Amino acid sequence: GEKRVELLPALPPDWTEGSLTGARARGGLTLDLYWKQGQLERAVIWAERGWQGTVAFGGASRPVQLKAGERMEIRG
Repeated sequence: GEKRVELLPALPPDWTEGSLTGARARGGLTLDLYWKQGQLERAVIWAERGWQGTVAFGGASRPVQLKAGERMEIRG
């Protein structure tokens, strides 16, 4: 099936602000996530190798196609 990554669908209530860098996702993706007031503010996605699929972010889904070594920033 199609590759899909869902970015922080829920955060613990105590995590109102913060970041997570270098998180690994299936398919060779590395994620840097930044959130404020309990909501994901932005994400930087880096593909170790070519990746094509859907990224779900802030209630919306968008198609993403990255070449090896390419980065993409998504804002909420």
